[in-house]
Amino acid sequence: NDDDIIGDVVKNDPEDNQSIEDNVVLRLRNQLLSLLQQCYAQYLPSSEERDDDETSVGKHSFSSEQIAFADFVQMSAGKVASDLRVLFPKEYADAASPILRSLALVNDDYLVAGNFRFIGSKAQLLLSNDAAEKENKTLPYSLLLPTARAVVNNWNSANRREAGLLLNHITSSGPTTSELITTAVRTMKKIDSIRLLESQMASLKGSYETWVDEEPEVESDRPTEQEMAEFEQAEKKHREQFATLEQRASLFSQALGNFGKLSDDKLRPALNGFIREGIRFSFSNLDNNGEDTLVLGSRLNFLLFMSKYAGWIKRNKKSKDTIQECIDELETNLRNHEEFGDVHEDDLSALESFRKHIGLKPLVAESLSVATRFLAGKGGSDDTVDEESKDSLSDLATPTSTISKSKGRRSSTSTLKSRSSLNLSSTLPPLLEGEEETPPRSDDESHTDNDEQSDGEQSNGEERESSPPSVANSKRTCLVLSHSHLSDSYLDDSNDDENTAAAPRSKKSRSK
Repeated sequence: NDDDIIGDVVKNDPEDNQSIEDNVVLRLRNQLLSLLQQCYAQYLPSSEERDDDETSVGKHSFSSEQIAFADFVQMSAGKVASDLRVLFPKEYADAASPILRSLALVNDDYLVAGNFRFIGSKAQLLLSNDAAEKENKTLPYSLLLPTARAVVNNWNSANRREAGLLLNHITSSGPTTSELITTAVRTMKKIDSIRLLESQMASLKGSYETWVDEEPEVESDRPTEQEMAEFEQAEKKHREQFATLEQRASLFSQALGNFGKLSDDKLRPALNGFIREGIRFSFSNLDNNGEDTLVLGSRLNFLLFMSKYAGWIKRNKKSKDTIQECIDELETNLRNHEEFGDVHEDDLSALESFRKHIGLKPLVAESLSVATRFLAGKGGSDDTVDEESKDSLSDLATPTSTISKSKGRRSSTSTLKSRSSLNLSSTLPPLLEGEEETPPRSDDESHTDNDEQSDGEQSNGEERESSPPSVANSKRTCLVLSHSHLSDSYLDDSNDDENTAAAPRSKKSRSK
């Protein structure tokens, strides 16, 4: 019995450090951790991760037996790692007993990163499970259940990126997977609802960047009819993927409460900051390395996900005023940018749609026109550096594959195309969430108006899909998502009838 083992250890609790280090449970645990590190090193990178060309494919190709063995080893490692994280939770670090403090599995970054990489590589199997005539119920229980157990049992200190990976499968991975993740979400919400909200943002950002990264393109300058037909089919599938992300955002919003009432009052001061972080990300044209490599306005369609949360804040005047000020400032910077003329109309439509869903006023043109500013030589972009500290991967080294190392995929269309740095290669970094920024707060945000609590009612109506991509430089006045500084309420997975937007389409199909 696990409890008896830990109980015996505590009864014979040594006080000297030497006795603690020689404790049999601690030694066995550390040996097992070392073995798990070797198991995750068996990861076999795909040809895309290896950046293979025509001359190297044969050199790095793997047999079906090799792949099956590596998958079995890592799947088993995931189950054992989950058991260890449950048996030795991080909360032991605060125990009065020295031996319990030493047993706390605080540094589990390489376990999290190894499992994150392996599950990510099998995402397509889970997605195909949704379309299969007969669902493979073993797959989600083998891949996701162990991770869900570990995350839920350590939820107060859980990694939001890891939780976001689980939340990715709340839709489109089959009914068994959806039920499993939904059950985990209910428990997460009871323990720490704000961390759940932050994990939702991590999920949406990560999937959105992957969606951008997988944008279809025509390889040839003079494509044949067959190539064009394949491209159009790929574009159609790409739009369907965006619609799936919108559906996920709706489910995330619905998970926060029922019938217009939030399930946790602590969410009220968090939702305002959540929306503003989504706005900041949407206007940012800095990639995950802090470089200005994205097309101006190319992320604006991310606002369509934020629209799903509109019902929680659209009738809250304080929240609306704060968001109005934030988005007005960023849109003004966007329109005053010298490259504003290159922003695609679909991206501006996404911005307009977001304003309508939240109930914001249109931007008042109080400054000079873009053309006048440009001719006067006053145009220019803001050089403020945006730090997306919550959802970045650290460069610290952890278990590496014994097969090969990936250099990460580069954009094939220069800096005009967004490429996600979430390319989990065989050089495995731990999932480090980064330091939280402490955002400035106004006096109005320092307290909650109980009279406005009933204003977060969920609106009814049919959901509408809208259009994709666009970006501009953002200001630090829009708060980065923080665990303790987020404000006001929202929930809306429906759109007003008059706010129907065009279906998303690929940036590659746009005229330059």
